[in-house]
Parts: sequence; structure tokens; C-alpha cells
Amino acid sequence: MQAIEQRERLLTAEDLEGLPEQPGVRYELDEGKLVEMPGAGALHNLIVGLVYRLLFAFVSQKRLGLVFCDGAAFVLRRNPDTVRIPDVSV
Repeated sequence: MQAIEQRERLLTAEDLEGLPEQPGVRYELDEGKLVEMPGAGALHNLIVGLVYRLLFAFVSQKRLGLVFCDGAAFVLRRNPDTVRIPDVSV
């Protein structure tokens, strides 16, 4: 009997966006594979807040654009899709 290779279905950025929200759970895509991101504690959140404030002050003063905090998703690659959701982005 021949072994049948079963391939994992790769997800797209649109699939990721369509997943139901679950409190405290966040996913990213790594070359089409769903990756659950670890939770963040108080120290992580304090550091993210500091980085956001520093970037916001600099970017605003220089009129360089916008600064986003947690939640902005970026498609970095297509076919297969890679999607990252950084803590802070410019």
C-alpha cells in the first residue's frame, strides 16, 4: 500500500481576517501556516507603551507619518501568505 501524502491547507491573509475573534488569542500567518502568538504580560505592555510614546513623539515632530499600536496587520508576502501583527509600527 502506498503512503498517501496529506498536505496541510495553507491559509491566506483573507482566511486569517475571517477567523472568529477569541479574547486573549491572536494569530499570525507564517508562509500560510497559522501560528498562535503568546500572551503578553505587564512588563511587555509597559515596554510597548514606552516604545509607542517615543516613536509617536519623534514621528509627529518630524511629520513622518503615522504610528500604530497593537492590532495593525501587515501582509509581508503572498503565495503563501505571511502576515505579522507587530506591537508597534510606523
